[in-house]
Amino acid sequence: MIILALPGHAREWDRYVTLFGQESEHTGPELTARKESALTFPCSFPIKAMGVAADDFDALVVTLIRRHSPDLLEGAVQTRLSRQGKYMSVTVTVEARSQLQLDDIYRELTGHKRVLMAL
Repeated sequence: MIILALPGHAREWDRYVTLFGQESEHTGPELTARKESALTFPCSFPIKAMGVAADDFDALVVTLIRRHSPDLLEGAVQTRLSRQGKYMSVTVTVEARSQLQLDDIYRELTGHKRVLMAL
């Protein structure tokens, strides 16, 4: 069985990672530093956050992402309401500089109580 502490599924990074029955404690930055990315940086990368629809949800998502990617371009944000209008998805395309930057963005998003999911 493989159980990993992932953003959005575990709010705390100081969790046990069970790999093939062996447990060891890892923290976010240590785990991030060890994994290699399949991406080549810098690159254009879309990040999608979903939450309950509200007039300010898109602004909230942009504010959270700007903390880690202050150079967002015009047209980088797209919003979409669910079929019944209860939920909103916000897609922000960032110019990603590193895997660590993307991990920080996902941690920021999944750590906020109004963000239900980040992809």
